[in-house]
Amino acid sequence: MGSSIKDTIAAISTPIGKGGIGIIRISGDEAWKIAERIFLPKHPIADFQPHHLYLGNVLDPESRSIIDEVLISYMKAPHSYTKEDVVEINSHSGHLVLSKILELILRQGARIAEPGEFTYRAFMNGRIDLTQAEAILDLINAKSEKGLHLASQHLKGEFGRSISSIKESLLNILAHIEAGIDFPEDEPEVMPREEIADVIERKIMKEIENLIGAYINRRIWLEGVDTVIVGAVNVGKSSLLNILSQEQKAIVTPLPGTTRDIIETTIYINGIPLSVKDTAGFRKAKDQVEEIGLRLAKKKMAEAQLLLIVLDQSRDIDEFDIQLLSSAPKGKSVIVINKVDLPTVMDLREISNFLKSHPYVKISALKGTGIEELKWVISELILRGDDEESSGFALNLRQKNLLLEAKKALEASIETLRADQPPEIVAMEINEAINSISRITGEVVEEDLYERIFSNFCIGK
Repeated sequence: MGSSIKDTIAAISTPIGKGGIGIIRISGDEAWKIAERIFLPKHPIADFQPHHLYLGNVLDPESRSIIDEVLISYMKAPHSYTKEDVVEINSHSGHLVLSKILELILRQGARIAEPGEFTYRAFMNGRIDLTQAEAILDLINAKSEKGLHLASQHLKGEFGRSISSIKESLLNILAHIEAGIDFPEDEPEVMPREEIADVIERKIMKEIENLIGAYINRRIWLEGVDTVIVGAVNVGKSSLLNILSQEQKAIVTPLPGTTRDIIETTIYINGIPLSVKDTAGFRKAKDQVEEIGLRLAKKKMAEAQLLLIVLDQSRDIDEFDIQLLSSAPKGKSVIVINKVDLPTVMDLREISNFLKSHPYVKISALKGTGIEELKWVISELILRGDDEESSGFALNLRQKNLLLEAKKALEASIETLRADQPPEIVAMEINEAINSISRITGEVVEEDLYERIFSNFCIGK
């Protein structure tokens, strides 16, 4: 954050627009003094109590004109979101009235908060660790009920406690190693090398690997599965998108090449969020616009977590069908054989090898036949390996990469221990792992990282 953390800050904390209630939040040493200058209670109050709501009016201290009737609350430090003095003003929601109240607050000496600055202060003041700060953003952006649950587990500090437990185990091991370095004459009292290697390998590494696995198995519930529909021209890709989303997202005509750009929507299959993209049909491009559309389709196909490869069973297999099937990654592709409402022309024996490698479903996107079976196949493919007994966490990429760094350092330490190398090298490698672990919760200061994380928040959070 570029500005001083000692400033008193203010911002509108509810979305701009018409609504019943809008909230303006103030945080900092001057929060209550500023509120007192612009708030006139309905009834005289001898002593304002923290964590109580008071009815009154916000007025301009210069003109004494009333802006709005509001409810105001005061949270005294450290018992607030930021661990600073915090005031929240609940006014009627409307852009003009909220902006006017915020303008009054800024005139009294507060400054406008930067994006995520309230949460940044909660982190810097020790109320939450960095994993909890990131969980708040996940909670806001969660795309499924399960994603909401996973984010709330992080927010409660469960993930942070797991990380702290791993760090504590590593610090205990490091203490034994450094004791052997500092007091070599007492070596019999120091944990043997092989025992240290076993503890790292069988306990600590296993815990780290379980957490890394949670990124693969759980992240879909928060971000959604990046799903791309591909196929040759006029096989019914857009019709499939429309029936899955249950609305007219894409234009459907009998003319080949109707879809040229990427059409995207979010759908839910058995509670799983899918970000679905309909792409241009594969064929030899007839103009520059179609060529760009095909390049985009290939790019999205390469990035996809799930591919729906659509074939038209009312015509013969062609070279573009074979190209798509040949490039389909195993374990994340479903072959969708469309137009079963029309007479069968396609000989499935020509693609039998592909049908053995990937799940396939016969449907009619026009009539709705087979759509429920397709949904079941998609959810089964996505959830394969999603172990309900595994850790209930949803790591982000930053957290996963730091765990991988820690794992790499610990693997090196095991090799060093078993090769009877100097203990100083082991200590250095374990310190590297501890450093990576500490960066997950934000114990190691990284100002540039904090800037990136908190800038993703809205201004009032």
